[in-house]
Amino acid sequence: MEAADSLRVFFDGRKMLEGETPSSRKTGMPNVRLDGVSPSIYEIEIRDNGFRIFAETLRLPEGTLLLDADGEREIQTLNPQSTPQFLFYAHGRVACAWRDGEGATVFLFGDSPKELMNGSTAVEKFRQVSPDVETPVAQRAAAILLQKNTRFLRAEIGQFLLGARNENNTLWLAGATGAPRVWTLRLEDLLDEKFYTLTLWRDGLPVDGENFPGTEIEEIFQGVTRHDKPAVEMAKGGGFVARFEPCHETEFRVLKSTEGGRG
Repeated sequence: MEAADSLRVFFDGRKMLEGETPSSRKTGMPNVRLDGVSPSIYEIEIRDNGFRIFAETLRLPEGTLLLDADGEREIQTLNPQSTPQFLFYAHGRVACAWRDGEGATVFLFGDSPKELMNGSTAVEKFRQVSPDVETPVAQRAAAILLQKNTRFLRAEIGQFLLGARNENNTLWLAGATGAPRVWTLRLEDLLDEKFYTLTLWRDGLPVDGENFPGTEIEEIFQGVTRHDKPAVEMAKGGGFVARFEPCHETEFRVLKSTEGGRG
């Protein structure tokens, strides 16, 4: 950050925004001194991958795209709202901005939506990142993805989410998608050199029978290793949940494949 006639914010050497801040505003936030300028002019709370500030005007670099509830459009002046607004910069960075209950603007930066989410402790602010989910399995996946200890593996705002969470020696993978999608789950970076029982819940597909819409399929496989690459097909507005638990069986076997209740 640099201080001059206006606040200038850079991320990895690339300008993200400029702002003008009121010199008389007393926020009670931790103060930082910028380039020898009195902290009374710039009162900022610095975060790991962003900051919080009271600002009268926020100007963005040319070519910045804004995505919010009204769609995507190019802007250069931002008026943050209480719900998250996502910014896509021409130089490839992304940001999320919102106005908090005290009227301050919170900005978080990242190299991609995935890194933006992994770098933030305010996961609840990223519900708008989730695609519109329409099935019980996708809703269960979304509940896992929005927990604070989830690590996001893939993400595109409003399109799809894939995340992982470790809990009591068990790995959970969950994904949700807006459009139909096939994902190959690459486990080498997620599992140890052990054997696992995989329990997979997914939405029913046409190949599962004529009554597939609204159904939930449960499948169980034992002897799964980190070298396997299971492929999961997801329906429109659907998702999946996968649970990996250590087991002593070293032979790969399909234990169960059944249709569950309708949503």
